[in-house]
Order: sequence, then structure tokens, then C-alpha cells
Amino acid sequence: MEKMAVERAVLGAARAMEQQVDAQIEALDALKDDDYDALRRRRVEQMKRDAEKRKQWVAQGHGSLQTIDTEMQFFDAVEKSERVCAVFYRKASPNRFTDELIQHLTRIAAQHLEAKFVLLDAEHCEFLVDTMKIWMMPSVALVRNRKSEYIFAGLSEFTADGKMSTEFIEEIMLEKKFLLNSCISDKENTR
Repeated sequence: MEKMAVERAVLGAARAMEQQVDAQIEALDALKDDDYDALRRRRVEQMKRDAEKRKQWVAQGHGSLQTIDTEMQFFDAVEKSERVCAVFYRKASPNRFTDELIQHLTRIAAQHLEAKFVLLDAEHCEFLVDTMKIWMMPSVALVRNRKSEYIFAGLSEFTADGKMSTEFIEEIMLEKKFLLNSCISDKENTR
């Protein structure tokens, strides 16, 4: 008895989905040349806006991990860019984990022009370190619209065993809704 009820429910769901697909096919079949031209024009305009935005981001220094030396440079970056990923480290006490993190973020910065990536020596940015409550090095702060949204204190969220991957760091930043799409993971999956 229960089996028949389940089969009916599944069959009903399949019919509903089929009707939706049929309706979409009919709508596409009903498109005229003028409709296709309008769609094409809208898409071309969107592509032009996207290209202009990318050009603007590059002009603002997006696309690389840039070392900045002063807090004023940080505030300037935050003022000009909607998204800023700030890496705090201590230049006086380098370690392999910081170097590896910097390599991964450099790769992410090259693919994600929507965010500006900056590297700050914590010893030169005491006000920022105190204000943002940065207590572990390295730390990564995600700043959007001039507000610190999230701070990764150390590397524990990026790795449990000391091994990091660019794709995983990108995924975490996507989960935090800091990046717009998964450029690196998508490229890796198409190889």
C-alpha cells in the first residue's frame, strides 16, 4: 500500500517537471528574430559593462597581491575598492606557512579582479592590528564596503595538517561570499 503511494507521488512529481520543461520549450519556440536580437543586444551591453568594470579594477591595482607599507595606503585601498583581502604578517619573523599562503593568495588575486589583495607588515600597522583585533600571524581580513566582514586568525580554517591548496582557499572565500565565482576550481576541473 505504501509502495503504491510512493510510486504515485514520484509519478506526479515527474509529470509536473515534464509540464514545466514543455512550457519552457514552448516559450523558446515562440521566440521571434526580434526577441533573439533583443537578447543578443542585452548580452552585448552586459559584456561591455563587465569589461569596463574589469578595466577599472585593473586601474585600481586589482589582479595582484600588493605590499603596502602604511595604514594610510590600506585605508586608501579600502576606500577605492569594494572588496579588499588584507594579509597581515610579520616580516621580521617569516615562516614557510606565511610564504605558502602568500603564494596561494597571489594566484587567487590574479584570477579574481573583483577584489584587491594587499600584504601588510603588522609591525608597521599597529593601529589596524589593534582595531581589527589581529592576534595571530598570519591573519587574513576580508573587508567589504569599508567594513571588516571576516578575519581568518592563523591558518586553521585553510588547513588542518599544514597543507594548503589554492582551490580550497578560494572555496572558503566563496563560502564567505567575498569572491564572485570559482575561477580557479573551474579551471582545475576542466583540465
